[in-house]
Amino acid sequence: MFAFNASAPSFTPAVTFQEPTEAAIPQTEVSLLNKLLSKEINAMNEGHVEIRSQQSDPTSPLHSTETFESLRLKPELIAACYSNGFSQPSKIQSACIPLILRTPHPDVIAQAQNGTGKTATFLLALLHRIDPMIQAPQGLIIAPTIELAQQIEAVAKQLARNMPEIKIRCAVRGEIATPDTIFTDHIFVGTPGTVEKWLVRFRTIRPEHLICTVIDEADDMFQMQNVKDNLMRILGFVKQTKPDCQMLFFSATFTDENINFISITFVPQAQYITLRRSELALHHIKQCIVYCRSREEKYQAVRNIYAAISNTASIIFAYTKASVDWLAARLRADGRSVATLHGNMTLQERAEAVLKFAQGDFKVLICTNVASRGLDIPRVTIVINYDPPVNYQAVLDPNAMLSTDGKLGYADYDTYLHRIGRTGRFGRPGLAVNMADSTISAQLFGEIEQHFNMQMQVLDTANYDALFELDNGMPY
Repeated sequence: MFAFNASAPSFTPAVTFQEPTEAAIPQTEVSLLNKLLSKEINAMNEGHVEIRSQQSDPTSPLHSTETFESLRLKPELIAACYSNGFSQPSKIQSACIPLILRTPHPDVIAQAQNGTGKTATFLLALLHRIDPMIQAPQGLIIAPTIELAQQIEAVAKQLARNMPEIKIRCAVRGEIATPDTIFTDHIFVGTPGTVEKWLVRFRTIRPEHLICTVIDEADDMFQMQNVKDNLMRILGFVKQTKPDCQMLFFSATFTDENINFISITFVPQAQYITLRRSELALHHIKQCIVYCRSREEKYQAVRNIYAAISNTASIIFAYTKASVDWLAARLRADGRSVATLHGNMTLQERAEAVLKFAQGDFKVLICTNVASRGLDIPRVTIVINYDPPVNYQAVLDPNAMLSTDGKLGYADYDTYLHRIGRTGRFGRPGLAVNMADSTISAQLFGEIEQHFNMQMQVLDTANYDALFELDNGMPY
């Protein structure tokens, strides 16, 4: 049975959650917005000092007791890891790379949060296996968006910097390939649409020498129908023409439904690796909860947080577009530079907001979960959950509380994980502030605490000494 945090006050009548009335942002627009954001994202080059610090912390997901030498990687790859600021492999790298390189090479389904070395895991293993003497495609990496594919290509080229004989090509919209083209590059990184065209229809990517196919952000791709269709054709073609080709599926989260689908359809003998939930939650993020008795008290808490804590960039997640607009208006009236993002804005409005936030013109981005879904928002100092993340489909289900041991049954744990993962990326400490203004929201955050086996620090935002203490613990 659920028990409230002893520090939680009594509340006014509880609010109810209903399905948001905003429209979902089309995947094509998400791709465009990510292109604007990607200018501020560099997964390999930012924060070498902080990464080393986290790798020395035994409780960090970036820490392991292994060395790159113990993984038996090629010397050129080991040298590239050190030159990119990685002193030792992360936990997911230590677990996955030896398994991927084992003979015979097993299929793998791996779950690891962004910022824990997931991309380098499959790239190091693939680069180690490439035979540069064979002038033909050997590795295929598929990502959901053009921007992510281009980022992976850039990281791959950095890791292969000491292996100039290995050729890497990006297969995305805008790259030219005719039906009579025959590529001799060793590794292709692309999106499902272009890869399907080049591999299945044009045959410009010949499958005869493929040794490994990687699907990054697999969980997201299998939930988008048009992307899923292309992916099904690609994987079916590879299985038919090169049945011994190793398949690797990586994602920050996996639903049980998608794991079962992937296993049954493509890799029935796959090995499954995941970081524990406590590790996925990124222990170095300080998670606080603020109890408020009214909407005005809730706003004053946000106002005090920004007055006391240095804010280089922050995101506020609210449940409805009405809350987003109201909160933005109040913060602007107080002189804060604020951008908003919700499903009822035009493409031009959203693009302008995202670009200015990525460039630093706006220090605060207030958005709904619908609008933020799929966006790779850069690292921020603070994440504020103005409302708890909920699964509105469960909210609308009259049986939502059945068999939940007294829980409400609609706290969205994966969304919470993704939200707080925006702060403290790549091993840096971060701050997540959760705001409860009703009995229901307090219970939802309590269920999140229970699910991740952690306790949020109760924060009194009227106590500036406590806020300044938080600020002193933040890296800038």
